[in-house]
Amino acid sequence: MSDFIKVGVLFSALSSFQLFRNPLKRSISRQEIKIKNIQDDIYRAIVLFGVKKLTIKQKELLIYLYKHGKAKTLTYLAKKYSEETGMSYSTVKWNLRELRDLNLITGGDIKSKGEVVRLTKAGEIVAKHIKNYF
Repeated sequence: MSDFIKVGVLFSALSSFQLFRNPLKRSISRQEIKIKNIQDDIYRAIVLFGVKKLTIKQKELLIYLYKHGKAKTLTYLAKKYSEETGMSYSTVKWNLRELRDLNLITGGDIKSKGEVVRLTKAGEIVAKHIKNYF
């Protein structure tokens, strides 16, 4: 089984596993995301995971990064976003770490200290969809 299919299976499992219910969720029909092959199915699973499982704050952070591009460091981004929105620094930093752990952003861990923070391909897919539909 290729890594691409494994990732798709993982995201499908995560998107169907409901830990929290968010009243602001909007269901996505198959017509909104056309499925033609396994790659489209994986794409849809990634989008559904982002839409259904990320918190509002995490979605806002993804959109912020999508609009502004990369940031200097995770700490710099947390400080700047906190100042701009009034959200507490610790909340911003915690949500950025969660997004990093979900592989939606890169940078800011012990192995990549000082690395520029940017969206991963999966993060771009989720952010683009959230920005366009919500």
